Parts: sequence; C-alpha cells; structure tokens
Amino acid sequence: MPTLYIIGNGFDLAHKLPTSYKPNLTKILKSMDEDLFSKITNIFFNNKIELWSDFENYIGNVESDYDLIDEISTEAENKIPSVDPLDGVDPINRPPELTASDNAVEFSDEKFNESDMQELVQNYYQKILQFIDKGLEKMINNADSRLISTRPKSIYHFTRQDYFVSFNYTHTLEKVYYLSSKNILHLHGEIPNIVYGNKQPKLTTDSDLELDDLPIDFTSDNYQAQGIPIDILNEFDPSFNNNDLSLALNDQINNEVQNDFKKKLMTHKLTKFLNGKQIDKILVIGHSLGDVDMPYFRVINKQFPDLQWIVGYYEKKEKSKFERQLNFISASKLDFVNYGKK
Repeated sequence: MPTLYIIGNGFDLAHKLPTSYKPNLTKILKSMDEDLFSKITNIFFNNKIELWSDFENYIGNVESDYDLIDEISTEAENKIPSVDPLDGVDPINRPPELTASDNAVEFSDEKFNESDMQELVQNYYQKILQFIDKGLEKMINNADSRLISTRPKSIYHFTRQDYFVSFNYTHTLEKVYYLSSKNILHLHGEIPNIVYGNKQPKLTTDSDLELDDLPIDFTSDNYQAQGIPIDILNEFDPSFNNNDLSLALNDQINNEVQNDFKKKLMTHKLTKFLNGKQIDKILVIGHSLGDVDMPYFRVINKQFPDLQWIVGYYEKKEKSKFERQLNFISASKLDFVNYGKK
C-alpha cells in the first residue's frame, strides 16, 4: 500500500536548496532594502538576526515596541498640520458671522485623528508585509531555478503510488523525483499564493504614544499675551488626545498582526486531500514540528488513527522535542529515525 510522506524544509535543505530563513531569506531582504530589513529585525526579532531562523515563531510579534512607536510617532508628527485655528481671526473684535467655533470646525477637518493613525499603521504594516512577500518569492524562485540548473540527485526512494503533504513552496518532488502533482499537496501554497505566519502574533506591551509636535499650544503665553480671554480659547479644541491616539495605535497594530501575520490554517485543504486515501504508514521527513503546524498533524492522526508513524530527525536533541510535540500519538505507534548528526 502507498505511504504518506510529510515533507518539511529539511527535505529541500538535504537537496542543497537555498531555502533557509537564515541565511537565505535574510540575505535577500537585506539586499533589497537594508534599512527596512534592520527595522523589521528590530521590531519583530528583538534586534537579533539569528532569530530569523525561527521565522514563523517571531514574525508579527512586536518584540521591540518602543522602536515601532518611535517610527510611527515620527511619521505621525510629519502629518500633523501646522495650522493655527486663530490665524487671521481677531477673537475679541471678530464679526458675528465668524465665530471661534466655525474656525475650530474648519481646523478640526485638518488635524490628525484616530482614523489617520489607523491608516498610518495599516500602511506601515502593509509595506512590511509586501517586502517580506517579495523576499520569499525571490528565495523560492532561486531554489526552483537551482532544481533545473544543478539537477540535485535523488536521495529517497519514492513510488508513484505514494502521497505527499509538502510544507514547502518549491517543486523538488516534481522536478527531482518526477512525481505527479496529483499525489502532492502543497499545503502552504505556491507562488504567488503562499501561506506563512505566527501561531498567535501579538503586541508584547501596550504602547504609549508620545507626539511632541502639537499643532497649537494653548498652555503658552502666546495667546494670553495678545489679551485673548481664556474663555475664548476654551471655545476651541484644536489639540488631539494622545491617549485616544495611543489606543488607536494599539488596536490597529493588533488588528494588523492578526490579519497579516497570523498563520491561516489550511486544514480544509488537508482534509480534502486525505479523504478516501488508503495508505500503509506515515513518514515525516525534514519537518521541524513547530507549534504553528501541529493542528495539521492532529488532522492526519485523526484521519489515520491506527497507522504507524516514522519521524526523521537530524540532531539528537530534536528527538525529545518531537516526542513532546507528538504526544497525542500513542508511543507504540511512533518510531524515530536519525537522518543526520548522532
């Protein structure tokens, strides 16, 4: 009977393909825009480039929110209009048809508000998302091109009756082993529709926005020196509320990380692919068994509760981790094979 193979990135790496988040993706992103790459490393990876190797566990988490807030605060300050709501108005001797309230309404249309903050954060995150997407596409295309130019040698012995659940974006199975695409599920898609992300991205701490460049400062003696009564000034509300903007900032960041960086599970695709399949055993090759992908393994185990699992690992320390991750599978149905370091 056929075997079900679960293929992870270690499979591609064993075929000498450049598909590591670090160094391959980081090198590409840095060459595209070194400044933006540094900002992303600061914000999501606690300014530690080595954490890119655990990309999906960190992407979306705002580890260094102060750097993020400083970046967004600067952009927000640049958008604050330098408008004086009293400009051209004599508050004491103004004509009846030109009231302070009328002028304040006109000013309010131009001031920076919560919706402006939401749009700013959305644009900021979309820029990051598009940057990473483009880098991933370059990495995948580089790897697929190598499949043609260098023709890696086959390492494993598959049959044409076997089935494959691949977590990779590349086409190693098709190009090296000449397997039918009908027997392969690219669970996380193919260019341009690729799936990646964090299990539960989050903002580590609440952010306290501090904007220094207020459009008008009624606390100064500037207007009082002109003899403008305080009660006249109180008719205006030209300033914005830092607390409201901070709340809008936090809410929008959380919205963005959930919408853009939370991994969208493709369990429905997996269930459809497995439905009706008759298989003999399950082999896992080159998969790191990270938390974010565990729901897929549970679906497979539920579909085939009586089958034997054979899980490959590369380093000795991985075995104990894999045993913990797969604790929902009976120990009697789990075997481990060392493919690499002893």
